[in-house]
Amino acid sequence: MNQATTTLYEPLGRRAVEFFCARTGGSEEYTGKDMVATHQGMNIYELESMPAIGDAMVSGAKAMRKSFGVVMTPRAALVTAFSLICAVFCGGVSAQTPQEAQTSPASIATAASAPAITRTAKDADLKWNPCPPFLPKGCGIAVLNGEPAKNNLDVFFKLPGKSVLPRHWHTSAERMILVAGELHVEYDGQKTAILKPGTYAYGPARKSHSGKCVSKEPCILFIAFELPLDAVPTEETAK
Repeated sequence: MNQATTTLYEPLGRRAVEFFCARTGGSEEYTGKDMVATHQGMNIYELESMPAIGDAMVSGAKAMRKSFGVVMTPRAALVTAFSLICAVFCGGVSAQTPQEAQTSPASIATAASAPAITRTAKDADLKWNPCPPFLPKGCGIAVLNGEPAKNNLDVFFKLPGKSVLPRHWHTSAERMILVAGELHVEYDGQKTAILKPGTYAYGPARKSHSGKCVSKEPCILFIAFELPLDAVPTEETAK
């Protein structure tokens, strides 16, 4: 690549690297323009640009399959293409991965400064928040650590005794330990799992499930969510 070509594409490559670094948890800060400012005066509108981006993603996926025999989603093909552009035009500058960002000295120092905590389901100061409307009356969610709208959230989930948990799913995977009561849970295509105090259970992301608290006392379940908290009723539950 000659000097003139390098000089021409350097700003594009630099902004691309900044963008991908910022979006993947790296230390870079994006200093380029937003989409609106970039395309000002070009008579390009959102309803036109989104289909164009979609076409580019599909074309990229087809090209990867034809040239290299690699099958990937259109989105993955576009990300791969931009990564190659960053490597070619910017001398192989790479973004930090989220894992690397979490293990950077600044991140480690911040994490180490946070206080250690312990909680039990009987703590008087636990704040039990209401559940989504499709769940049984008397159901509650107490946040133990984290924020419901952010990644890595720990909660206690309380289901009244002898109540039924309607079929639903979560965007995030769930890591669970039953704290009190006896809970029966059924995931699609699997046998009913019987949870008693101390039982660990793992629920895959987006896998529909239902359940029942068979004990007279409330069932209290500790749940660790990887992604922001949600609970989506299946179509038959929502009717």
